[in-house]
Parts: sequence; structure tokens; C-alpha cells
Amino acid sequence: MTLLTDGGGKVRAAYRPIRGLRKVMSFFKGVQAKGAFHGTVAAASLNGDTGLLLRQEGRVVMALCFGWDASGSGVEYMYRIRNPDKLAWLNGESAQRMATKYMGSTP
Repeated sequence: MTLLTDGGGKVRAAYRPIRGLRKVMSFFKGVQAKGAFHGTVAAASLNGDTGLLLRQEGRVVMALCFGWDASGSGVEYMYRIRNPDKLAWLNGESAQRMATKYMGSTP
């Protein structure tokens, strides 16, 4: 089991991949203890697979995607995305609006 996180330099994320089930569980317990999972969690289709979305105050603030092992029966990778640029489409923000917001221009 390996956990990869993406904060895009805008929100906190693990600096390196977290390897091993115990370390991944410890990471999530620590994040949970800080209140990072307050909100509503719902299943969603992400990249053609089932993932989880965390909403806080009506906005998606985290997506959790899974990479399955070769047999398809176990999770080999977890991807925790908190990068607001990558979550923008889940919050209804268009590419043009995001480009203007973050780069001061249109695509």
C-alpha cells in the first residue's frame, strides 16, 4: 500500500509517498485527529473508478482515488488530492475562470 498526496503547494500534503499499510493508517489517523475529515463524504466516479469526495461548506476539498492491484481485489495505491486547482472542476469552476484566477489570463 502506498499513499500519494497532492496539495499543489497550496494546501498541506505529505512531502513524500507514504509506504506500508501501518504508515498509511497512521497518516490518516493523524489527519483525522486534526479535524481534516469534518464534512460530508460521498462516493463518486473519478477517472472511471469509484472514489470518495469530502465536502466542507458545500465545496469539494479532497478527493480520494484508488489504484487497484493486478487482481483487482486489493488497493495498491491511494491518491489523496487536495490541490484546489485539480478539484476546481468538481466545484464547477471552468478552466477559463481558473486560468484567470491563478494566472491572470485566459487559456
